Amino acid sequence: MHALNETVYYRIAAVDQNYNHSVYSQVLSLQRPDVVPPAAPAIRNFDVGQKVVQLRWFPSPSDDVMSYVVQRRQPEAEWAELATLDASAISFSDTSVLLNNRYQYRIAAVDDAGNLGLSNPVQVLAVDNGLRAALQGFSGTVDKSASTAVLHWNYAVADDHRYVIYRGKSNEPLRTYKSLPGTQLDFAEVLKAPGLYRYALKVLYTDGGESPLSEEIQLEL
Repeated sequence: MHALNETVYYRIAAVDQNYNHSVYSQVLSLQRPDVVPPAAPAIRNFDVGQKVVQLRWFPSPSDDVMSYVVQRRQPEAEWAELATLDASAISFSDTSVLLNNRYQYRIAAVDDAGNLGLSNPVQVLAVDNGLRAALQGFSGTVDKSASTAVLHWNYAVADDHRYVIYRGKSNEPLRTYKSLPGTQLDFAEVLKAPGLYRYALKVLYTDGGESPLSEEIQLEL
């Protein structure tokens, strides 16, 4: 029952009184009851953001893993299932955490017989590290006939925030240049002199959180 091969094969021959064997029967293939759990995955790291915990793990090396189950509990509570993921998953983001609460997480590898291989649990304190979602689609164009630079960007978050534009000319370092309301998704300015202009953008929140600085774009007049 604890053998690692999942299939067992049988065939039968008739033997007479002189020990002569008949031709063997057709092979019968039976699925052995699987009671051996898959090798456990291993949680390799986790990140804590604003109301989110992201887990990453090394997958189970067993070849019969069908899915992964993410489990969570608070200290002394019962384990609860958060999500069932397919066998290719190696990460999960828990967006249902409450700030300043402690949680334990573990990952279960589930094989085709329903056996579980459980990772060691990790303990996480859900604190706000100040990091917010990154900007998307930051781009710019130059209208040389009007000596005008135009910047565009996208940001899906609706929290209370503002945008800060950083600008530098040629090889000068980027410096804070303009502050814009959170409802604005573009910016235009007249460039007063020819040259290379470099821009970057960041989101600042009223609670002190901020996004990463965007990729720098370069516009030349």
